[in-house]
Amino acid sequence: MHKDVTPVWHILGAGAMGCLWAYYLKSAGHPTTLLLKNCAALERFLSTGNITINSATSLASLPVRAELTTQKGNIDYLLLTTKAYDVIPALSAVAHRLHPNSVVILMQNGMGIAEQVCQQFPELNFLLATTTIGAHRNAPFCITEAGLGPTYLGNFAQCMDPNLAQQVYNYLCESNLDISFEPNLNARLWQKLAISCTINPLTAILNCKNGELIKSDEGIQLIKAICDEVETIAQANKIAINQPYFQQVLNVAKQTAENYSSMWQDIQRGRQTEIQYTNGFVIQQGENLQVETPTNQWLIDIFNQLEEESSQAHTHEKNYSDYLH
Repeated sequence: MHKDVTPVWHILGAGAMGCLWAYYLKSAGHPTTLLLKNCAALERFLSTGNITINSATSLASLPVRAELTTQKGNIDYLLLTTKAYDVIPALSAVAHRLHPNSVVILMQNGMGIAEQVCQQFPELNFLLATTTIGAHRNAPFCITEAGLGPTYLGNFAQCMDPNLAQQVYNYLCESNLDISFEPNLNARLWQKLAISCTINPLTAILNCKNGELIKSDEGIQLIKAICDEVETIAQANKIAINQPYFQQVLNVAKQTAENYSSMWQDIQRGRQTEIQYTNGFVIQQGENLQVETPTNQWLIDIFNQLEEESSQAHTHEKNYSDYLH
């Protein structure tokens, strides 16, 4: 059991979200270390040793430690902010540093990855987190805040002792970010899934900001068709729905009208996206439940072609994504 002392946090996934959390945890007085997977990434970071956060009102830098994933030494608290498809490889890379009391927090878009982690790492204590924080990367380790919304933390399938989960929540609250603990996070995860299934791929396909999606009747109708399918699958899984997903997505599109989605950013940089864990997850759930999801299938068919074209276009360009996991 963890003692009530200042925890040492390790963060694996040094993109926009990982750097933002590293900044806020360090600013709250928690020793914080970025885990990087290769020497090029480490050398680049050590040239400054800082994470820079640019907000609407200020520009601030804070020194943070960094080390390679291959380094020795126990990891007590690990915040994993890689893309969903990198979660298993990332955990495997630091498995030699985890111990029976290690706590791992998974913070990814989409769904389905937690079940994979539970199957492959049954000995781990892990929590799930979903966030509405907006952030994008200007350059490696230089982040722009695009809205500090709430983050929700939950215990997946009771994988962790409730007292330990509460302790981790208390530690995260010291970051001064808006955090809530919910014993059953499923409703929040499905809400976020509906948003990720609509705003993310549509903005990437249409090459636009979030708010542009709701400026036409066609865009609104497409959002509704996707949301209706996600909601049908959620109801079949007995997920509580307090407000129609369609209305929630419209609200988010309005609130983040000037933001570019994370999937738009991935496509612009020629990176792999998490669409198989968003729309792909909905399609798989539909097949399992014998519920048709034609709009999500149509969308993912279009998106797969876009993703391939984007990857080919960036083949010969400098891409820093390898530095950030």
